Amino acid sequence: MVTSMALPGSPLVSSGSITSPSHLLPSGLHSRHIQSGGGLSIAGAYGEYLAAAYPWQWFITMTSRNRVAPEALLKRFRLAVSKLERQLLGRRPRMEDRIVYVVGEERHKSGNPHLHAVMWQRHDLNQLARRNAFRDLLQELSGWSKCEKPHSVAGAVRYCAKYLSKDGELHFSPTFGAHGQIIVV
Repeated sequence: MVTSMALPGSPLVSSGSITSPSHLLPSGLHSRHIQSGGGLSIAGAYGEYLAAAYPWQWFITMTSRNRVAPEALLKRFRLAVSKLERQLLGRRPRMEDRIVYVVGEERHKSGNPHLHAVMWQRHDLNQLARRNAFRDLLQELSGWSKCEKPHSVAGAVRYCAKYLSKDGELHFSPTFGAHGQIIVV
C-alpha cells in the first residue's frame, strides 16, 4: 500500500516510488526551473530539494549479488532499516524517532539491481549506531554494500536523484516529512 502525505509547502509527496516526478515537484521548483539545455533537470530539482530537506547522516550503496527484481533489493534495504530501528529504538518506535530515507535505484552495469540511499535520524545515526555493522547487515542480506558519512550532503542526494534520468526510481520512507524538518527551496 502506498501512502501519501501532504507536506508544508509541497503539493504531495508519496512514500512509495516515483518514476516521473514532474507532477510531484516540491513547491518553489516549478516547471520554469526545469528546462533542457540550461535549467535544472527533474533529477537536479529533486537533488536540490532533498539536499535542503534533511541534514542527511549516512550515504548507502548496495548492489545485489544476484539478478533479482529491483523491488527485491529495495525490500532487503527496508528490512535492514527496520532491524536497525528495532535495535536502536525498540519494537514500536515513535514516528518522530524513526529513520528517514530516500532511495534511488537502477540496474547496475552487470544487470543486477543497484541502489543509493541517504538516511537521517533526529538523534544522529553517527552517534547511535556503527556504520560498519549496518554495512555488514546489508551485505548479509543482499551482496556488496557500503555505508558512509556523506562527504557532501548535496552530492549524495544528487547522486540518488540522478537515477530519475536513468530509468530508475526514487523511493521515500513512510517517515519522510513526518518530522517537520522539510525546508522548502
